[in-house]
Amino acid sequence: MLKPIGEITQYDIASSYFKGDLESVSEMSLLSMWSRSISGPNEASFGLITSWHHQLSLEENIPILDEFSQILKSWHHSFYRLYAYWQTSSGDLVSGNGHGVLEKREDVYRELLLFIPWISMQQLVIVGEEFDQNGWIYSGPQSGGHVWSIFRNGSEQSFGVFSTQSVTEAYSRIRKFNYQFLGFRMPPQGFLDGIQYMCAEREYKQSLLISARRKTEPKYRQAVNS
Repeated sequence: MLKPIGEITQYDIASSYFKGDLESVSEMSLLSMWSRSISGPNEASFGLITSWHHQLSLEENIPILDEFSQILKSWHHSFYRLYAYWQTSSGDLVSGNGHGVLEKREDVYRELLLFIPWISMQQLVIVGEEFDQNGWIYSGPQSGGHVWSIFRNGSEQSFGVFSTQSVTEAYSRIRKFNYQFLGFRMPPQGFLDGIQYMCAEREYKQSLLISARRKTEPKYRQAVNS
């Protein structure tokens, strides 16, 4: 069972991530960002969009994303980073030692996108067209509070009220990949998030060391060989 929205931390997200629990990672990441963006006097709204092009290299994509970020800052919008993961070929996500670290797997493609509170649908259209995107996601007053996929040709598709499933389905629909979408992960957003992430990573590595040591103990080897 997940923690209440206000109690989800980067430590929780990172711990599930290192265990390979992508479903929990995706749900906690989206709920955490949603909870950070809905406080205030106005009706809750957000946009989800990227400048990423999967045919370009990381080195080529980063300066484009930086340019995108500068436009948002000029509009006085804050934003949160998200990673989107795609399975590019069939295979088991969990490695042989029982843990998966996604960045190290060649069959997982990762892209960076932005969760932007309070952005208008008109502003999303401007940056979506500027950075040559197929579509983007909006939820707010203009969508009646529903999560919408908005395509560059002007068509729209509704996926119901905010939920992990509705956002995932909406994003999968606008990204024209032949890959299986695996979900989202929120990386550390600041100093406190970074400390929590490092704590979870250290515990994960310690668990691997303990597991490796146990396998070299005489009692363990005897039990395996009996």
